[in-house]
Amino acid sequence: MNLKNLETCKGLIKGPYIDQAIQGTSQFNKLLETLLIHKKLPNIGYNDKIIELILNEISMMDSNNFIENIGVGEREGRVYSGLVERRHYGFAHGIGRSGDITEQQPKAAGSSLIQKLTHSLVLDAMKLAGLEQSSLSNCLLLPMATGMTLTLTMLTLKSSLSNSNPNSNSNNKRYVLWPRIDQKSCLKSIITAGLIPIVIPNQLEGDMIRTDLVAIEEKIKELGVENILCVFSTTSCFAPRVPDNVIEISEICKRYNIAHIINNAYGLQCSKILHNISQACKLGRVDAFIQSTDKNFMVPVGGAIISGPNKEFIDQIARNYPGRANSSPILDVFITLLSMGKQGWLNLLKERKELLIYFNDQLLKFALENNEKLLNTIGENKISFALTLSSNNYNNIEEINNNNNNNNNNNNNNNNNNNNNNNNNNNNNNNNNNNNNNNNNNNNNNNNNNNNNNNNNNNNNNNNNNNNNNNNNNNNNNNNNNKDKTLSMIGSKLFSRSCSGSRVIDLKSNKKQIIGGLEFNNYGSHIDNYPTSYLTVACAIGITKLEIDTFIQRLSKLYKQL
Repeated sequence: MNLKNLETCKGLIKGPYIDQAIQGTSQFNKLLETLLIHKKLPNIGYNDKIIELILNEISMMDSNNFIENIGVGEREGRVYSGLVERRHYGFAHGIGRSGDITEQQPKAAGSSLIQKLTHSLVLDAMKLAGLEQSSLSNCLLLPMATGMTLTLTMLTLKSSLSNSNPNSNSNNKRYVLWPRIDQKSCLKSIITAGLIPIVIPNQLEGDMIRTDLVAIEEKIKELGVENILCVFSTTSCFAPRVPDNVIEISEICKRYNIAHIINNAYGLQCSKILHNISQACKLGRVDAFIQSTDKNFMVPVGGAIISGPNKEFIDQIARNYPGRANSSPILDVFITLLSMGKQGWLNLLKERKELLIYFNDQLLKFALENNEKLLNTIGENKISFALTLSSNNYNNIEEINNNNNNNNNNNNNNNNNNNNNNNNNNNNNNNNNNNNNNNNNNNNNNNNNNNNNNNNNNNNNNNNNNNNNNNNNNNNNNNNNNKDKTLSMIGSKLFSRSCSGSRVIDLKSNKKQIIGGLEFNNYGSHIDNYPTSYLTVACAIGITKLEIDTFIQRLSKLYKQL
């Protein structure tokens, strides 16, 4: 209610009471005014009632919510279900216009305002997380997940190069140099853009899987700069893979004048990654870096943020988006950042960094207790851990199976020996009977019986050997099957115990996978020949100490049952 209407209420309600009401409503109006002027995260997050008041106020600016609006066009923001309308707070027009996703809509001033404010809040949050101003000329929040956003970015890069110099050989730029990262969406984003991925194998350095910078430069020389669209690096990944050396890659790209796209999917929560991106933008070439909204801001899946030091390129991507877009992912981020506020966002980043050390210590303790090893990657990968799945428990399984089968072998040997003894006794008895009857026949019978005994012994020995060999073969097969089965089942057993997110990389199966016509050995491990199978977990934003403790307890209990 505006001030004029409140003053009018003094004819109905006692004046002092209305003055108190004016004071209360002015506090809300002050919050909204501060947001509109400064366009930054509030120091302390707003409660849900204040956020809903803001949303309802702004949604009244869209034409579909005008009290006397009559719509006679083909798209008038009509929503059949009241439940759906309430879910979207009356925002039905989406964002952008047919020519530009950031273009303001005449029918939807409220939706356009939400988009503008959200971009400003995201930029503020990114700076607070550690990105330097020089690397953040602009940002664009798209209602697509990271993979499709990467595709649009590369398509825009290719078209911008063609438009900037129509007479050049920019159409030949079809190769994307891609240090191997075993995440399907990364590879598919290249293929969907109609480009050709050139996989750069990684190299092993201690426990870490790292970028092969020499291989990147050699491939540039081999293919020719004129044929390469960009280098596509990755900062957030599953250990023992560590983030690509984006600073060194950016310097290579600057030296050869090749574009550089960074997949920073969940790197916004890590200050080390953001520092490296800022340095890469300052020292080398970075055209854009893309991050997920759900992995960094804890909203439902469906949004990604494009940012970078080159504002014109970000604007080109916005103009290249075909048609309008769904506003739900933008609205989700807007609500969440207002709810977090500056202090809430900074506290989440601080807590994650502290829990990273705690999680590392708990995994180290578990590894020592279970004869495993926590792979040494925390110096470079500040989000993910990898724990070996190697010897102790699986050796116990082998020993149990070996002992059981050895017992069976002994029983078989004893039975055969008893049979041999019985046969020998029978033969000896026959020999004695024959001795009493006829000496000449005795000699013949003894010879025959001895021969028969020898033959029987040989047959029994052969049978024993065959049984032993068969049992040994069965032992080996059973051991291998049990070992592989147990290893591959750890992930599903953890999931069935309500532990989600962990991944088992079973290298004993030598898993091969073909994606986009490219074959990868030991897919999931980011390299062909990592020396051990392992389990990965992550210390991502929002995780709690209770979740870490409960996971360690359930993993320990599972190990005891193996």
